[in-house]
Amino acid sequence: MSKLIRALKIGVPLLLAVYLMYKTFEDPAKRDELFEAIGRMDLIWLFLSILCAWVSHLVRAQRWRYLLIPLGYDTRLWTRYHATMAGYLINMVLPRVGEVSRAAITSKYEKIPFDKTFGSIAAERIVDLVILGAITALTMFTQRAIIWEHVSTMLEQQDSGESNPYVFWIKVGVVLAVLIGLYLLGNSLRVKILGFLKGLLDGLLSIYHTPYKFRFIADSLLIWGLYLLMFFLPFHCMPETALMGTGAIMAAFVFGSFSVVLTPGGTGTYHFAVGLALSLYGLDLGIGQALGLAIWASQAFMLIVLGALSLLLVPRYNRNYEGHTAVPVQKNKTS
Repeated sequence: MSKLIRALKIGVPLLLAVYLMYKTFEDPAKRDELFEAIGRMDLIWLFLSILCAWVSHLVRAQRWRYLLIPLGYDTRLWTRYHATMAGYLINMVLPRVGEVSRAAITSKYEKIPFDKTFGSIAAERIVDLVILGAITALTMFTQRAIIWEHVSTMLEQQDSGESNPYVFWIKVGVVLAVLIGLYLLGNSLRVKILGFLKGLLDGLLSIYHTPYKFRFIADSLLIWGLYLLMFFLPFHCMPETALMGTGAIMAAFVFGSFSVVLTPGGTGTYHFAVGLALSLYGLDLGIGQALGLAIWASQAFMLIVLGALSLLLVPRYNRNYEGHTAVPVQKNKTS
């Protein structure tokens, strides 16, 4: 039964990604509209977006050091970077396997126990979740009137029998939520919730205990600042999106951020989520999806190229390396 569940965890997101990409290009008219919009984009903004994303990944690799040093391991930046990029690449094919791969690569070449590296990754993910939660809460609060207005309109159209372009995707979301709920219930919802809360607490405490807490927080804010800049820049690619307000862009950022958990790397879901969010602010759905597709494709291209390059370079970089530098275990200091 456990093997079946693991297979479903990998297979269902992959099949969903393939299906949604098929739906994207199924209609010739819609396909031509997407390609036409992408074809007239000013690609310099996508290049700058890629650059911001790459710097954020480099900062992430640097930030990781601040969680490993308190455990007694001082590791090399480029090993952490290559492991991070390789993990992103693997995540695009096998959901949630990238973090395991990232920890395994670092453990192998830095000679660190796997549980230590994986635990530090889990801790930083908790911090990222908290930051994303804060961004989401702020966005939903400031944009609540617009979002509720469109939800109400959609419900009224459903009651009157009118068609609505968003209903299908909302139904997909409901089905996914039900499946996730059944999975959680089948594995003891209470245990899952308590385990999540304990992991959240442990992760936050590990940040508190690092002697580099202020550097860690500064790097975390820099990473998310770069994520936002990475998302904002492509809006200048087209005249239709260049004048979109900050509220609309933040709503699209939040929608897109949560869509990536449904399929590997957000394949098939990211552009739909971005297009849906921007359509709430009056942008044509096709133009919004074209922008989302361009952002997703440019980032996916970067991760594939640099991730594959990292997989090739990391063994060469560590060919004659004997492992991490041991440092004293430190706690409750500031820097």
